[in-house]
Amino acid sequence: MPWSSRSPPDVQSGLATRAARAGRHVLLEKPTALEPDAATALADAVDAAGTSSVVFFTERFNPPREEWLATMVTRSCVGGRATWLASVLGPDNPYASSPWRREHGALWDVGPHALSVLLPVLGPVTDVRAGPGPGDETHAVLRHASGAVSTMAVSLTMPPAATRFDLAFAADDGWHERPDARADVATAYDRALSELIDDVAAGSPGHRCGARFGAEVVRVLADVHRAREAQD
Repeated sequence: MPWSSRSPPDVQSGLATRAARAGRHVLLEKPTALEPDAATALADAVDAAGTSSVVFFTERFNPPREEWLATMVTRSCVGGRATWLASVLGPDNPYASSPWRREHGALWDVGPHALSVLLPVLGPVTDVRAGPGPGDETHAVLRHASGAVSTMAVSLTMPPAATRFDLAFAADDGWHERPDARADVATAYDRALSELIDDVAAGSPGHRCGARFGAEVVRVLADVHRAREAQD
């Protein structure tokens, strides 16, 4: 049976590494850890055990958006922008009482959503520039190995009327906007679990959103965090 985590990232990484070393398949929350070394250790444990893993990046389990993303991967995109400006820490929000979200902010909570779509299209990040905005707002400029440049803006503390969510990639024929095809989180989570079970049944451990991809996301988040802190 797969092992599934709904724990905070710094707790999840150790528990999931132990589970993988015990030969368990793992369904993980994003981010997989708060430190690159911990995320890499988890990915190494999964690889060594030959088990399957899936990281639940909500965007990647929305079929219309995933199909669109697949078409973007086939293009020679020269840039991208990802904006996740949310207002989720109000008293009526279900995430308002999450201690790790309050401590670590938008970069570690919604930043993984942005990177989960930027990286497959534009490739690994080789250089980072970042700075803070109001509240927990973070703005980053990412240079990718492909030569493309992307921007990322994330926040959990926007005024409710100023929230904004968009994603687009630039190619020779113009900008391509993410389709407005929303899916509820429960449906996306069911799809992620189903894909993990399918991978287990097929003996196919290399999921597109596996622990190794999760570790790469954590590496970039840590680089952005350091660049942001240097500007404070």
